[in-house]
Amino acid sequence: MYIYFMARKAKDTVITILLFLFSAAAAFCAVVWLALSWILGSGPDDYEAAADPWSAGEQFNREIAYGSLVYEGQAYRTVKIGTQVWMAENLNFKTERSVCYGNADSNCTKYGRLYDWDEAMKACPDGWRAPGDEDWDRLAAAVGGRRAEDEDGDERAEDEDRDRWYIGDYWDTAGEKLRSKIGWYFFRSTRGTDEFGFSALPGGFRDADGSFDNVHFNGCWWSATEYDASYAWFRYMDFYSGGVQKYGDYKMSMFSLRCLQGSADLRQRRTAAVH
Repeated sequence: MYIYFMARKAKDTVITILLFLFSAAAAFCAVVWLALSWILGSGPDDYEAAADPWSAGEQFNREIAYGSLVYEGQAYRTVKIGTQVWMAENLNFKTERSVCYGNADSNCTKYGRLYDWDEAMKACPDGWRAPGDEDWDRLAAAVGGRRAEDEDGDERAEDEDRDRWYIGDYWDTAGEKLRSKIGWYFFRSTRGTDEFGFSALPGGFRDADGSFDNVHFNGCWWSATEYDASYAWFRYMDFYSGGVQKYGDYKMSMFSLRCLQGSADLRQRRTAAVH
C-alpha cells in the first residue's frame, strides 16, 4: 500500500509539473502572438501594404503648387522648400550605366533610375545639381527635422547585412514629412505626410554586387559629398521610422537621385574620412 501511495503521489507530481509547463508554454505563445499581432497587425492604424495599385504621378500632394521642368523630353515637377528648389520626383534620365530597379522599365516610370555615384554627379540638367550634405541638412531642417548627432562620430553600421555602411547624422521626423502618402509599406503612426511636396518614394537600390533590394520599403538618394575615394554619402528613408539617416556606401552602389536647383557646389564634394 505504501509503495502504491508513493507511486500515485509521484504520478500526480509529474502531471502537475507537466500542466504547469504546458500552461507556461501556452502563455508564452500567447504573448508572442500578441506581440506579432501588434507589430504586423492588418488594421488601418497598424500595418498597411503598399501593394495597392497606384500609378506614376499619384504620389504628389494635391495641395502643393508645383513648378515644372522639362529635361530630355520628360516633364518633372519641382517644389520650393524653404530657400531651396528641388525636383519633386527622382531623376529618370538614362545614362550609360543607370538602371531600373529589377531591370523593369515600369519601375523607372514610378521611381526614376538608379545611378552609381560618378554618373549621378553629372546626370542633372544645366542649372541643377546633385545635392551635397549641407543641402540635405538644410532640407531636413526646413521641414522641422531635429538633428541627433552621433556622439562617437561616423562609425560602421551594426547590421551585418550593411556592415560596410558608415553612419552619419540622423534627422528625426524629417522622413515622415518628406515621404509620399502612398507607395510605401506603412508601420503604425509612421505613414508619410508629404507636407511639403517632396513626395519621396521607396525605390530601393542596387547593391555593389548587382543585386536589387528593398523597393517598397526604403529609398536611398545620393549626396554629392564624398567620404573618401571609394565611398560617398547618401540619405536613407525607410517605412518604419520617421527620420532621415545619413549613410556612406561604395560609389559603385546604385541609388536614386534628386536634383537641386543651382550650380555645383564644390565645397560640398569632399569630407575628411574618419576611421
